Amino acid sequence: MSKNSNEIILEMGEDTDLSSISLDESDEEQTKKVKVRKILVPKKGDDNFINATWVDTPKTRGRKKALNVLKKIGFEKSLIRDMKDKPIEYFFGLFFSDEMLNMIVHSTNIKISKISSEKCTDIVELRAVIGCLIYLGTFNKPPIRDIFKENYLYNSHLLPIRNTFSRERFSFILKNISVGEKLCKESNIVDKANQIRKFEQCFNLISSSLCSPESITIDESLIGFKGRCCFLQYIPSKPDKIGLKVQMAADSHKRFIYCIELYGGRRITEDGEIIQNTGLEIVKRFILNYFSKATGFTICTDSYYTSLNLLYFLKERNIAFIGTIRQNRKEVPQEMKHNAKRTLKSTIVKYLDNDASLTSHMCKTKKTVLILSSEYHDTLPIQGEKPASVKRYNELKSGVDVIDNMVKTHTTRIKTQSWVRAYIFRIIDFAMCNAYSLYKESSHSECSRIEFHRKVGENLMQPIAMTRLSNIYLPKNKLRNIENFVNTDNDGDNNTNEINTTINKRGKCYECQENNEKKRKTIKQCYKCNKNICISHFNIICFSCKNSHNSN
Repeated sequence: MSKNSNEIILEMGEDTDLSSISLDESDEEQTKKVKVRKILVPKKGDDNFINATWVDTPKTRGRKKALNVLKKIGFEKSLIRDMKDKPIEYFFGLFFSDEMLNMIVHSTNIKISKISSEKCTDIVELRAVIGCLIYLGTFNKPPIRDIFKENYLYNSHLLPIRNTFSRERFSFILKNISVGEKLCKESNIVDKANQIRKFEQCFNLISSSLCSPESITIDESLIGFKGRCCFLQYIPSKPDKIGLKVQMAADSHKRFIYCIELYGGRRITEDGEIIQNTGLEIVKRFILNYFSKATGFTICTDSYYTSLNLLYFLKERNIAFIGTIRQNRKEVPQEMKHNAKRTLKSTIVKYLDNDASLTSHMCKTKKTVLILSSEYHDTLPIQGEKPASVKRYNELKSGVDVIDNMVKTHTTRIKTQSWVRAYIFRIIDFAMCNAYSLYKESSHSECSRIEFHRKVGENLMQPIAMTRLSNIYLPKNKLRNIENFVNTDNDGDNNTNEINTTINKRGKCYECQENNEKKRKTIKQCYKCNKNICISHFNIICFSCKNSHNSN
C-alpha cells in the first residue's frame, strides 16, 4: 500500500471472504475510507473470456479437421424425388403447414365471434386470403378499396382477387387475422412477444428439418413497422430503420431460412429463468434447438455475435466458425487493433494453439477488419491482397441480406397497425422463399420467382372461387369471369353444378356458334344433350322444379 494513497487494492478470487481481511490499527487511523476492488478471473464459459495466449506461428497440423467434414448437404434426396409430381401450391403448404393455419383460424375465430358468430372463417378461406396476398405481392399494391373497382388501372391483373372475394369479406378477414393468446396477469412468464412464440417455433422446426446446411449466416433483420408496440427497435443501418427486430439463421448460398426469433425484450420463463438476448446466447439457442444433430457446417456472424467463447462452444459440436470481432473485446491483442501508423492493405495473423486464427487486415486508412476463424488457419498474403479469411467472410456474410431483398421485392405485407399481423405476413414471405428454393431444386424448372408467386396464389384462391359459381345472385359477367378463372388450370375432374352443368372437356358454346356470336369456350354442358354451353345461354333450375318437369 502506498503511503500517500487512501485506496487499498486487494487481489482475490471469486470465493474470497471479505470478512476475513483485517487491517492494522495504524492503517485504520490513516484511512477514513477503504475501497476494495475485487478482481475476478473469468471462466472459459463466460462471455468475456480473456485467458487467451496468441502466438505468431500455428502448430503443425495433419489431416483435415473433423469440423470441416460434411456428412450431408441440402435437401433430402427422397424429399426431392417425392416432389416431382406435386402441385405447385404443395411447396408452400410444406413450410406453412396446416398446424400453423389452424393456429391462425382458431385465434381469428375467437376475435370474430365477439362481433358475429356467423362470420367465422375456416382453413380453406384462410388459404384463399393468403393466396390473394401472395398474388398481390407481384404487383405494386394498390389500396384494398381500389382492388375491387371495375375501372381500375390494373383491372385485368387483379381480376382473380375479385373473382374470389367481395371487398367486404376480404377486408373483414384481414382486419381480424391473429394468432396466439396474450399472457394473463397471473402468469409467471415474462415475454412481450409470447403470443407468437409457438407459431414461430412451428415454422422453425419444419424449415430446419427439411434441409441440411453447408454454411449458415446469422444476422438480424428488421420488419418495418411504426404501429403501437413496446419493443420496437431503431437500427439506422437498415432501410426501414424502425420496426420489429428478428434474429435469423439463413443459408449462405441457397436463399433458405432455417430459423428465426423475434426480439421481444426481457424474457423470463415459468421457472424463473432469465433468457439472455446476447449474441452468444442467441446462437446457442439456434444450435441447441434446431441443429443439435448437425455437424460439419460453417457458421458466419458479424461483430454483434462473435466472441472467443462462441468459437469454443461451436468447436465442441464440430461446427466451424468465422466472423468479424470488435476491437474492444478483451481477448483481442493490442497489436491487432487499429493503428494509424500501419501501412495500407497490411495484414497481421495470430494463432491460438490449434483452435483459432485472428486476422487483422487494414483495408482502408481509418478502418481495420478483425476476422476470428476456426475454419482454417490463415497465412500472410502477398502485400496488397486480401487474406483468405476475409475473402471467405465476404463470401458468406450476405445470406440474410439477400433474403431481406427477396422478401421486399414480392411481399404479402399490407398496411396494418398490429405487430402480430405484420409478423404473420413476414413469416408467409419466408415460407414462400423456402418453397421457391425447394421448387427449383426438385423440378429443375426455369420458372421465375414472380411466376411462381402468381401460380401459388391463383391455386390457393381457386377452391373459394369455385364455391361462388353456385351463387345465383351474382351478375352474369361476374359468373363468367369466375368460370374462366376456375377453368384456367383445371383439368375438369370435379362438378360445380349438379343441375345443368358438368365439368368435362373444354369446348366452344354451341349456341354462340349457331347465332354467330362471340365464340366463348366453356366446360359447362347441358343436363340432357351434354353439349357445351356458356353462362349466357343457360338458366339455373332447382331440384323440385326439375323433378316436376321430368314427371310431366
